[in-house]
Amino acid sequence: ARQQFILSAAVAVGCYDFFSKYAGNEVSIKWPNDLYWRDRKAGGVLIENIFKGKKWNWAVIGIGININQVLFSDNINAVSLQQITGNNYDVIELGEELYVCVMQMLEDVRAGKFKEILKKYNLYLFKKNCTVLLKKDNVRFNATIKEVNEHGQLVTADSLERVFNWGEVEWML
Repeated sequence: ARQQFILSAAVAVGCYDFFSKYAGNEVSIKWPNDLYWRDRKAGGVLIENIFKGKKWNWAVIGIGININQVLFSDNINAVSLQQITGNNYDVIELGEELYVCVMQMLEDVRAGKFKEILKKYNLYLFKKNCTVLLKKDNVRFNATIKEVNEHGQLVTADSLERVFNWGEVEWML
């Protein structure tokens, strides 16, 4: 139960592996588990974990990736695979391919390859080593994105190193 983030990281890396095959090397994972191409959102992951006491019973994983959509609301900074490549895709075939990529990463979770998964996650981390604008409790500040630690916390640096839990800080893109 204390290692819930590793499931999220593994699924995000599986989605990255899938999407980057088509969209190239400008794909990244925005903490905690959104898929980005350049500065635009291409997809996301939601995970519902069910516990009984301290035992992790199961998880439901939902993955949404923009494939063939070409029109988005004006207030949404989104992008689809079709917009990136100019190609139309068979979503069933891509769904099967995505499934294989995610299941490969889940096998790594079962094998206890937590450090390797976290290393890949941080390798693909959105805006890593870049200064970004963040907001916490209505206070905006600039910080450099350093990494995500094994607890799933975002590690940043400005005048000092800070660690944030999910939902504690907001990206100001």
